Amino acid sequence: MSNVETGNNRILNKKTEVESIIYGVRRWAQRDLFLIDELVLPGTGLVMYTVTEADDDSVTDSIKADLLGVVNPHEDWTTFSLKELAESFCKDKRRRIVSLHDAIRFLIKAYGGYISLIPISRAMATIEAGSREKENLALKTYFRDSRGRLISHIKIHKAAAEVK
Repeated sequence: MSNVETGNNRILNKKTEVESIIYGVRRWAQRDLFLIDELVLPGTGLVMYTVTEADDDSVTDSIKADLLGVVNPHEDWTTFSLKELAESFCKDKRRRIVSLHDAIRFLIKAYGGYISLIPISRAMATIEAGSREKENLALKTYFRDSRGRLISHIKIHKAAAEVK
């Protein structure tokens, strides 16, 4: 590594030194710059993706419209997996997962009786995680309701989509 301002050079000899730099840059890009987000997908593992949409009300509104738009009008209730929503509404459309959670929070307030939340235990949500860090990543896609429960699925009644 070289510091272009001072000209100081440092050789990274250990794997842990290189990993520390990589993890530090990853955290900085995600938590401070909001350039990337990440989620754990079954069968794939950790997926990092760039975020291109600003984290504002228009993104939340867009997710709300997208979610209500895929409710099946021929069934009373449509059930969605939060992991699948995070993949299709966030990763594929380059949005932050927190925006999905904000949209769900709004829908719960706006359509109370037409939204049903299906909780999952922490043990089941993190069953494949081998470390504390992987456990935290696995929990990221789950929504936390007002009672602090982890939510793995959301059911939306067709009446919510009809009202929009």
